[in-house]
Amino acid sequence: MAWPRGYSAGKRIYLVRHASAAPPGVLAGRADYALSAEGRGEAEELRLRLAGVSFGLAFSSPLKRALQTAAVLLGGPPAGFVLTLPELAEISLGRWEGRSKAWIREHYPVQWAARGRDLLNYPPPGGESLAELAARVLPVFDRIRLAAAAAPGQTLVVAHQAVNRVILARLGGTALEKSPDIPQPPCALTVIET
Repeated sequence: MAWPRGYSAGKRIYLVRHASAAPPGVLAGRADYALSAEGRGEAEELRLRLAGVSFGLAFSSPLKRALQTAAVLLGGPPAGFVLTLPELAEISLGRWEGRSKAWIREHYPVQWAARGRDLLNYPPPGGESLAELAARVLPVFDRIRLAAAAAPGQTLVVAHQAVNRVILARLGGTALEKSPDIPQPPCALTVIET
């Protein structure tokens, strides 16, 4: 088999969920929180674990918490090196963003219950469903995989909990509606062979 030009065995995508940012108990969605002090520490710990990995490409969600995580992982401001992709932004939770689950259940009980019954297709008010998220994330991840295979060095992708879960569900052959069961704590790292 002939490898594509620029490809070498051992190419990997380092898929990272951003470090801690939102206040505890809050569903962030697209709310643009900066990293917390705890989050900066988490990102710094991961940077040390990744010492020696040479990144030739880096992609990030445009949200602050993802860009700031990428900056720490790359050892400085990522301007000019990280390509921000709007498709990697977190799932839109519409009017639920920045709210606690208790607040949502109190103010939107019917919609909360409906989403619980059909997570795949039911969007929060003003937000997007899991199926809509997958429709925007998976095509761009396919393009990232192609670019990663041909680029020098390894590839870094910093995104969000729901975004990463959709990607990992597809790669693992898991049903999309089961993706919330895939662990993605703050600063989670998954290494994917290209």
